[in-house]
Amino acid sequence: RCCRRNFMVKPVSGQITMSYKSTFPPLDIPKSNILSYIYPANQTVSDKPIWIDANNPRNSLTPRQALCWVRRLGYGLDRLAVGKGEVVMIYTPNHIFVPIAYQGIVGSGRVFSGMNPAYTQSEVEHQLEDTQAKAILAHPSLIRRAVAAASRLGFPKERIFQFSDYPCETVDGILDWRSMIGTEEEAKTWKWDDLAEASTSVVATINYSSGTTSLPKGVCISH
Repeated sequence: RCCRRNFMVKPVSGQITMSYKSTFPPLDIPKSNILSYIYPANQTVSDKPIWIDANNPRNSLTPRQALCWVRRLGYGLDRLAVGKGEVVMIYTPNHIFVPIAYQGIVGSGRVFSGMNPAYTQSEVEHQLEDTQAKAILAHPSLIRRAVAAASRLGFPKERIFQFSDYPCETVDGILDWRSMIGTEEEAKTWKWDDLAEASTSVVATINYSSGTTSLPKGVCISH
């Protein structure tokens, strides 16, 4: 209801054209990197937990903690040599570090694409091949399926990482994602590009349709 939307029905021989406009004012959407929007340079970052594990409320993240993790992930993706504009996929059920992955991937200039945790191996293969992803963050419960799909496509195993809100033991040579990211000290040196005008054209996310007709198709969303 907050969005201003205009709807126009095009006339076809004898039909009446109708236009509908929202009664709410238009939204002021800033042109910036999503990180600049979430963590403004002129504001103190909150220490109040806002991402809370419902099963264990002591497992939580504050915006200040989140920003540190985001910087660490951005630093790690730089070190992994995932290029700007390249896709990093996540394959996981929801947990409190999913927002970290999203912000770190998108905010560092990469493209986030999430796979449905219910996907079969062939569906994983399709999205992985379609996006030409350069790294995968997969939940431990899904890691074997992710590795099998990646193997069929010749995707390098060393670019697959276990992704959970708790540290994971190495499985079949697949390391925990914490092994890839930067340290807290390294994170302090990492900065993101504000993007400004480019935010309207730089792709942040590729969401996949449900595949009602043929295979699922990627929908590109800008910052």
